[in-house]
Amino acid sequence: MINQHKKKLNQFVIIGLSIIIVSFGGGNSPVIAAQSNTNTIIANNSITTILSEPLNIQTIPNNNFVTLSWQAPITGKVDYYQINALSNNHTTSRIVDSFYTEDKLTIIDKDAKNKIRYVYQIIAHDKKGTSSVALSKSVMPRAGYVTIQPSSIITSKKPSAINEFGSQIAFTKDGLTMAIASARGTSGAISDVGVVHLYTKSKIKDKWKQGPAIVSNNPRTKHFFGEKLAFSPDGTTLAITESVPGKPNSFDDGNVQIFLKSQGSWKYAPIPGAILHSEITPYYSSFGWSLAFSPDGSTLAVSEQNATVANIAGLVGKVRLFVKTGLAWTDDAIIEGATLYLQYNQNSTKKFGHSLAFSPDSNTIAISVPEQSSYLNYSWNGTVHLYSKLATDWIDQPTLEVILTGKLNLGKFGSSLDFSPDGTTLAISEVLGNPTKNTIAGSGLVQLYIRTGDKWDTTLKIGPEISSNNPAQYNDFGRNIKFSPDGKKLAVAETSGEPLNGISNSGVIQIFNQTDSIWSNQPTQGSILISDAPSAYNGYGYRMKFNADGSKLYVGEPDVDVSGIQSAGAVKVYETHHFK
Repeated sequence: MINQHKKKLNQFVIIGLSIIIVSFGGGNSPVIAAQSNTNTIIANNSITTILSEPLNIQTIPNNNFVTLSWQAPITGKVDYYQINALSNNHTTSRIVDSFYTEDKLTIIDKDAKNKIRYVYQIIAHDKKGTSSVALSKSVMPRAGYVTIQPSSIITSKKPSAINEFGSQIAFTKDGLTMAIASARGTSGAISDVGVVHLYTKSKIKDKWKQGPAIVSNNPRTKHFFGEKLAFSPDGTTLAITESVPGKPNSFDDGNVQIFLKSQGSWKYAPIPGAILHSEITPYYSSFGWSLAFSPDGSTLAVSEQNATVANIAGLVGKVRLFVKTGLAWTDDAIIEGATLYLQYNQNSTKKFGHSLAFSPDSNTIAISVPEQSSYLNYSWNGTVHLYSKLATDWIDQPTLEVILTGKLNLGKFGSSLDFSPDGTTLAISEVLGNPTKNTIAGSGLVQLYIRTGDKWDTTLKIGPEISSNNPAQYNDFGRNIKFSPDGKKLAVAETSGEPLNGISNSGVIQIFNQTDSIWSNQPTQGSILISDAPSAYNGYGYRMKFNADGSKLYVGEPDVDVSGIQSAGAVKVYETHHFK
């Protein structure tokens, strides 16, 4: 039962959550009116408007304490607030504070305990009565949960509804140019075409200046230009995916357009190979699903994860490798979805090429197949294929060195992957995997692999496993993973989880550190990132990039509202010196 808290002010008494209004008529006979969850009371046949409830309760959990803030009621003048903390499924209540000031709109609950879930009640009082009870979202403080705020927020100069600014982020190697996509941006009078915004800064001033935007060579509505972005290592070429369509009469084929930097400005290149597309006319090949330049700049890899492969049923997928000849990009090799294991699940989509990455020496390419079925009784456990090139190019069929396999049915091993900058570590996520350190099935993990020889092959060894500090089933821990430029930090996005603020599916990013060659399995103090404006399905963490020197982490939140504009999108910037 909720503990009773009594406080007499004028002619009313508060008992728990019931409010009894007592007034006295001319004959001193009491007239009693009960009020519950309403903004009016009736006494002596008169109607009196009382306080509306406090608004927009925000909770930030930390290590054994919770910070609360809120906005004042719209109507009425507050005499004091009462704050209660409910726990144990609302069966236990305690008074956090009760204070007589209208201006104080934040408190710290220093009596909160780690690993206990709380819901907070805030009740406003004046001389005439009380407001309705305002309830916070549930929140759970935990050790290591110290959240930081973004140091800056980047938005479009002219935010528009459903523009999804921040859907992709890319940097040049020197860190002086940044591209941010609005995959559903508007160009002129055409909506939903996609726009890529370019920013530049000088080496002296660490401040971005927005330049002209890039649009498709043939902008049309629902083409979503900017679905994927990649700069060449020398910073002179920008590859941009346009998801719909590629060739005429095809649906969702996709193309990749090449833009060149000339005399300080970016322009579409009217040369052979300026638009790359599938060599066939599939129904749904998703050409351009993933793309990456090799670190030496000689190769551009483009996946089409739903492409068909001759003599194999289903949408198996393939990766196309293009090489630069002069200014043009031409076919060099095609890596098709491996036929190994396909006999066990002939008619399913495999998504070969869902994620891909080159090793820092450009000699190895890792290609994931998260929906690969590699055992007779396993479906979608997932695989990652490591290929090496022969001699100095990829013109011959690349050599399949090793296949890394997820062990859990439906684990989706290979959902995201990244090489460490020194090339000695490969991180692979399994978003529905079962971590060994906890018993929560499907809470996700990131597995590290260590290169032991001079190349990635069967001599590699399995390294440490990383899992969430706040595990829960289907949180998608590992949906996006990124090493910092010095290789000492690994950012892991948990895009579908309930973060510290209690808002499910609003996303959280956890930063794991390497010290003396040992990776922590827990994020440390100051290494938990959540949105400053959390809301479900805002896309927080689906896209994130460290800048060139690793001093900042840029996080896209394409569906966040900006100044009341729905899904205008933003990019949140965090200083990495906070990641202790």
